[in-house]
Amino acid sequence: AVGGEMIVPPKTNFDPLIRLRDGTKSLSRTKLALPAFVSSMQLPKESGRVVTAPFVMSAVNGCVVHCSHALRSQRDTKTNPNPPLRPTLVYREARSFADVKSALVDYLGTILFLTALLNPVTSKLIDLLQIIPEPGSVMGNISKQTMTNEFYLSVAAVGIGSKGTKLESILYFDRDPGYIDTARMLIESALCLAMDHDVIPKQGGGFYTPSTAFGNVLLDRLCKRGTHFQMRLVQE
Repeated sequence: AVGGEMIVPPKTNFDPLIRLRDGTKSLSRTKLALPAFVSSMQLPKESGRVVTAPFVMSAVNGCVVHCSHALRSQRDTKTNPNPPLRPTLVYREARSFADVKSALVDYLGTILFLTALLNPVTSKLIDLLQIIPEPGSVMGNISKQTMTNEFYLSVAAVGIGSKGTKLESILYFDRDPGYIDTARMLIESALCLAMDHDVIPKQGGGFYTPSTAFGNVLLDRLCKRGTHFQMRLVQE
């Protein structure tokens, strides 16, 4: 609600996440296959299989992937008024753990917390006891030195094509990803617009995700300032 008035979202006859800039529906589809319980996942072969549990942000990240995948397809109705749908991208994301016990503790803790948050009685208690910290105060008791030297994020990915092609990649942040590197990504995105406007993908106005708006320009900027990215072809 804004100013005490509810905002009614605009109506659309299809998923707005697959809407292209010209208003047409994208030919690309994404299926979210997010795990619902503790399971295992195959990482790049050096890591083998790891224990995983649902990640609280995976549904949001999945929508970003869904939109990015859709925006990468361009519908050419002049040459083919009824083009076929392209193969569906199946997206799976989870958080990895050292063992089953750690994964179960995290999973059950998340379920209990979300249940308490959605329950009208316990949600008031959570608010009264100020269990949820104020925005920007989560890292208040942790020094910047600790966030820089002891925190990190490693994102390993395996991609398998519709014809069996297999790729593996890793994206590594060598410091706190939630505050320090999130701020750095925002700043680098702004610098892409301000200083690299002549080399970022020319797509015109509209709503875009970072990967479709900036492409490798943003990735190159991040890698020059601490982020590590590597991708390799495992099987053609």
